[in-house]
Amino acid sequence: MALELYCRGFFEASALLLDACARNAAPVDTVFYPSVFLFRHGLELAFKALHAAFRQRRGDTTSAPLAGHALAKLWAAVREDVENYVEPSDDPGEDPDATLLRVADVDKVVAELEELDASGEAFRYDRSRRGETHLPQVNSVDLPQLRDVVAFVSGGILDLLHRADVLAEAALHERIKQNKG
Repeated sequence: MALELYCRGFFEASALLLDACARNAAPVDTVFYPSVFLFRHGLELAFKALHAAFRQRRGDTTSAPLAGHALAKLWAAVREDVENYVEPSDDPGEDPDATLLRVADVDKVVAELEELDASGEAFRYDRSRRGETHLPQVNSVDLPQLRDVVAFVSGGILDLLHRADVLAEAALHERIKQNKG
């Protein structure tokens, strides 16, 4: 799916910028905002891609794709499907050493990002449309923690998206098979 490629690109670009900061190859002051924006935008696209995959799984050709930039709203639109169909299980067949992303992890990250940037603009512009300074309360950043969160969540979201795509493909093949038979 093309949207998955975009998600991956935004996530990887965010990680590359954060890695550059960690190596002192880029100043944190100039790279922090774009790196968080890229991560946030990757999440936005991933939620939209998950919605599309679940629509395909259901054979839904009538409802509109998700739109907008409000992460909480986008996440709410796919959360139940993620929980019911693609959240990794505690099945012994899963990699026992893997640290798996859970719905609760996404809930937490979305809530934190929404608190900082409900409009999707705080990491793109220094001021709101009303002239108010974005993020005045951010004085310091725990860069190693941010890198870990970006890596964990982006990897987990891409895994969820892959699982949703597999389910959507299987459902499509089943519908084709039923229509032939």
